[in-house]
Amino acid sequence: MFQNLIFTFTCVLFCKLINFPVTKGLLPIPQLPKPVLKINGSELVDKVLAHVRQKVIALRLDPMFLRNLKFLVMKDSISLRNGKIKGLSNIQRAGPLMVSVAFRDTKFRSGFSVTDVEVDQDVQIKTRNASYPNGHIHMDCENVTGYQMNGSELVDKVLAHIRQRIIARRLDPMVIPNLKFLVLKESISLRNGKIKGLSNIQRVGPVMVNVSMRDTKFRSAFSVTDVNVDQDVQIKTRNASYPNGHTHMDCENVTGYQVFKLSHLTQALTLDEFKISVGDFNYKTTGLGEMARKGSKTLTTIIDKTKDPVLTVFNVTFKMLVNVALKALRSALLAAVG
Repeated sequence: MFQNLIFTFTCVLFCKLINFPVTKGLLPIPQLPKPVLKINGSELVDKVLAHVRQKVIALRLDPMFLRNLKFLVMKDSISLRNGKIKGLSNIQRAGPLMVSVAFRDTKFRSGFSVTDVEVDQDVQIKTRNASYPNGHIHMDCENVTGYQMNGSELVDKVLAHIRQRIIARRLDPMVIPNLKFLVLKESISLRNGKIKGLSNIQRVGPVMVNVSMRDTKFRSAFSVTDVNVDQDVQIKTRNASYPNGHTHMDCENVTGYQVFKLSHLTQALTLDEFKISVGDFNYKTTGLGEMARKGSKTLTTIIDKTKDPVLTVFNVTFKMLVNVALKALRSALLAAVG
């Protein structure tokens, strides 16, 4: 016991002499400072573009050879041969670098340009009456600019633009045109219809980015939640009249799949694919009496006539809104680059 006490006292004294901290229990392990990685944004982007230049040269992509083409125009046979694109290695950063620092990551947004890009191609044309075997075409691309985009950020901006557009144009709720039709000699009128919830659009899941030689594609899904339809219904038959009917429908699951394509050559940002899936409709009716019995021809027709404008809105109107958003976003991005 006495020997253990002497040993402990000796250890404490030694630690005091070398100025090492002592606590109760085990001696602490000295904490080394964590290394901090400091990145210069401009230097990072310039190194990436320098690597791209080196890769283009190493893979002999400057000049890049084009595929031969043969096609008809107004019965004239046209051949394009020996095509070359020159200047692809002339890539450099354009404009200032924007750095956004968040808790989890740091994002570096930058523009770039490719200067002195030109295309040369031999052209042969054959018509019924003449032949031009030695034609040639030379094209200069004045302004090739690019913006390095984050897929999730791009899709979220498009959907945000759609929401703003819907609200600004007062499309939520959207008024449905009145309808009047006959079912089994019964006169039916649908009036004061409104679709609500169209601005409740949001991205679902991650964005998949596919990069090819010609373009970059951003694949994503979205959902529109809490969509419902209200409509007044009037029915007149030979023996009865229902002037104060009403239908309410909830759309359980409205999901969409879309693909944005960014052309590397023209910088055009377009909608490449667009699909909409609308789930089941849950409906409630009031003021229709026996005409609202489940499975009746009258009720089925009323429900179908109410569904049609909803499907049109998502398949036509939403597609147009996506195209408008892409066009506006591309203009904003190019303005930021320039």
